Amino acid sequence: QDQMSQLTMDGCPVEDLGLTFQYSPSSAVYGYQTVDIKPGCGEEAVTIHNLEEYIDRSLDWVFVRGVRQQLDALRQGFNTVFPLDKLGAFTPNEVRTMLCGDQDPVFTREEIMKYTEPKLGYSKESPGFLRFVNVLVEMTG
Repeated sequence: QDQMSQLTMDGCPVEDLGLTFQYSPSSAVYGYQTVDIKPGCGEEAVTIHNLEEYIDRSLDWVFVRGVRQQLDALRQGFNTVFPLDKLGAFTPNEVRTMLCGDQDPVFTREEIMKYTEPKLGYSKESPGFLRFVNVLVEMTG
């Protein structure tokens, strides 16, 4: 017990950090200044003896309870576009490709020439257009 009381964080006793069981968001965009992460005990000081509880409650607020409403809204909105129960038929990579597209496409010179229509006085034989095609072919992700 005595050894535990002497534990420090970067040379500072936990009690000297002035922590309480309240969470303060990094921005006013969240709409609140602080929230008690231990109901009714927001002013309780964090000590070496309750530090683990403070960490657990902080992580629970930041990654679970504090964002539940936003995640539920996202899930509901996504579900109206693509029912979540249908996603099980796809791998995570397939879902990513459906949502984000191919993030590293490779185009051949032939494909670019076939599917690109030059405009504004350029033709498929124009030196400027052919340089453009060369640049596209050389691009990598």
